[in-house]
Amino acid sequence: MKVDLIVFINILILSTVHCQQCIKSAKNMQNLNITRFATGRWYVYKSSLLYGQLKVSCTYGDFKNSTFGKFNVNYIVLNKKRSDVIPYNKNQLGFDADISVPFPILNLNITMTAKSVIVGTDYDNYGIIYGCGNLGFVTVSELLIISRSNYTLDANSTAIVNSTLISSGLNKIALKTSPVSNCKN
Repeated sequence: MKVDLIVFINILILSTVHCQQCIKSAKNMQNLNITRFATGRWYVYKSSLLYGQLKVSCTYGDFKNSTFGKFNVNYIVLNKKRSDVIPYNKNQLGFDADISVPFPILNLNITMTAKSVIVGTDYDNYGIIYGCGNLGFVTVSELLIISRSNYTLDANSTAIVNSTLISSGLNKIALKTSPVSNCKN
């Protein structure tokens, strides 16, 4: 009974913060060059799902093109290394990617697959990724602002990101800055 109550409270917290419809105006950037985007390291600068991840040390992804239509990403979240091969078709509306949903009271993360899109990037400084999917009866979305530099964005990139968030309807999603700076890796 106690576990059921804790799970229910976590679902209530989760649904209070993230229970909404997927934002349909969030689309893949036009003329996206996925080969250029999916190369090198990206750091998570801001995220809508950072609450409950207080143990984060370094959150980043190392992308490397593998074969046509796929790219490899090695990433670290909560001090755990993972490696995925993500299929990507430039003609489709997005790609499937994992979202780690935190349940703070249980100190637990549940991973779900969500349709994700790269809303914007200049390839050298910033990227905006939005993912949305269903975890049971709850719709969960994640918005990531990623940076090529170590958890920072310059003023020009920040202005472009803010403008893109407004024009795509994503500006209403609360973002938290990564608690990590000057990550050594």
